[in-house]
Amino acid sequence: MRERRGFSKQTLVMDASVMIKLIAQEDGIETPLEKAVQKLSSDILDNMFDIVSSPLLCWEVGSWASRAFPQQALQIISSLPIFGIQEHRLSLEVSSLTFEIMRKCPHVSFYDASYHGLAMYLNATFLTNDTAYHREAHSFGHIKLLKDY
Repeated sequence: MRERRGFSKQTLVMDASVMIKLIAQEDGIETPLEKAVQKLSSDILDNMFDIVSSPLLCWEVGSWASRAFPQQALQIISSLPIFGIQEHRLSLEVSSLTFEIMRKCPHVSFYDASYHGLAMYLNATFLTNDTAYHREAHSFGHIKLLKDY
């Protein structure tokens, strides 16, 4: 089992699909997914865990925001620091785990697998809303769908 790598609490690695759901929450909707998003939001506010991601997260959220909310895109990007995300740069160790995922899951991109590889490296949980990715790579462990949060 890998060490916690300097984190004092449970650690979550989030990808852009989760951050986008957090930003675009639909209040008053009672689906299991929206309930999970509300619980995650509450836990973030209560500082229940450490949040880690790659620098890629901001780029992906920025790309989405510029298309979905062009007038608010700058405001959305400037609000990301309130989530307290600790950026973890790509390392050889994370890249090695990422390539391992890709070798066994040929339809998975380096981008998606890099979040998962980071979670494996940190002995953390990769939280994603990407059901296709989860279906393809869940056998590596360290992964949970947002709806199951």
